[in-house]
Amino acid sequence: MEKPPVVILAAGEGRRLSLGKGVPKPLTKFAGLTLLERAVRMWHKFGFTKFYVVVGHAKEEVTEGAKKIAAKLGVEIIPVENNEWPMGNGTSVLAASQLIDRPFFLQMVDHVFDAKTLQEFLKKTENAEITVLAIDPRVDSVLDIEDATKVKLEGEHILDIGKSLREYDAIDMGLFFCTPEIFESLRKSREQNGGKLSDGVRWLANNRRIKAVVLSTGQWFDIDKPEILRAAEQDLFERIKKSEDGLVSKHLNRQISFRISKRLSSLLSPNPTTGIAFCVALLGALLFTSGSYLATALAGVLIQLSSILDGCDGEIARIRLEASARGAWFDTVLDRYADALISLAVTYNMWMQMRTVWVWLGGFLALFAFVGVSYIKKEFKLRTGQEVKSSVFEKLTKRDLRLFGIFVGAIAGLPYHAMLVIAFITHLWMLHFIWTEMREKFKKGQEKSF
Repeated sequence: MEKPPVVILAAGEGRRLSLGKGVPKPLTKFAGLTLLERAVRMWHKFGFTKFYVVVGHAKEEVTEGAKKIAAKLGVEIIPVENNEWPMGNGTSVLAASQLIDRPFFLQMVDHVFDAKTLQEFLKKTENAEITVLAIDPRVDSVLDIEDATKVKLEGEHILDIGKSLREYDAIDMGLFFCTPEIFESLRKSREQNGGKLSDGVRWLANNRRIKAVVLSTGQWFDIDKPEILRAAEQDLFERIKKSEDGLVSKHLNRQISFRISKRLSSLLSPNPTTGIAFCVALLGALLFTSGSYLATALAGVLIQLSSILDGCDGEIARIRLEASARGAWFDTVLDRYADALISLAVTYNMWMQMRTVWVWLGGFLALFAFVGVSYIKKEFKLRTGQEVKSSVFEKLTKRDLRLFGIFVGAIAGLPYHAMLVIAFITHLWMLHFIWTEMREKFKKGQEKSF
């Protein structure tokens, strides 16, 4: 079944957001992507391919931006001109009436939703026969309550809507499922009041032709001020952090990688970023084979840089809404290759100073630790369906700390010694984990026998 089209209102000027910088609101960057591209990407993530973008202020620039997004994502974007946009966002919806004669979804370009919010809305509007407005009862979490459109409710029915309401129960999220009846309501309300979308919603409410659905599990922002944009980006940053991040990733790497990811997200997709991180690690490994202190120190810096960049691919995937199991698998494969090459290169670096077989024995034990710990954790999850329990001891075995330790060791001129210390800790954790799990299994076996 063909999905309905999506109408994105992108005609406003957005002076409060641009602060006179001349950037049209739809083309304002949010975490590296324009607000318009992020909106299209979010709907496209759920299979929507046809979009009507209503343009007004700076219509040539926004139209050109829309064409580039369409070519990049392989979707259909039809610009709709609205020369009456200063009269209100309702006129933008009416401008689309000349092209749409069936139900459609509608959102404001400056309202940013996470995937969880949109997924919940799509589920709750599956069998809708009248217009539906998404509302959020979490009024205390709205950053600019004065400018927010408030909604007064009676059950799921809307009693009143507007920015100046003194008594209200929820906030209009700027996300709609519309029937063509919305056009009639806007025409009639315009004759009486003006060109605001809320006037049309009020007309539908008075005729019981619109209902509200509560969305309160995801996150969304109305991006109309620079400080709100920064707060929304910080929220995105916090949400894309991995719960399994190691100590170095959490307190150092993520602070740098997110800034890099914001700049790369509009230029690179996740897989090329993974490849870049691997190439930086490979270059670092090659420098270790030189043997000089300067090359060794530079190798350590590159290894730490590769660790930071290794976080960028996942961040870019989540920013661009392109996270996938295949991408995570590709990242894991290249990480293991990088670990092996780094371990061998650091061992060779030491062997040039002390030509004994014991150097290679230590190096192979380190290699086994670094590859083995990843294998043990992933096999445990695959076989049991459970994640390995996180602890301070377990975090000492993570890749971020491993590479950081080699970096510090390289700066001190002792990368091999640092690698052995980390490998020793990793082996201790693996033996402890295996012993603990086998003992637990033995205990459960005994309990079953009684």
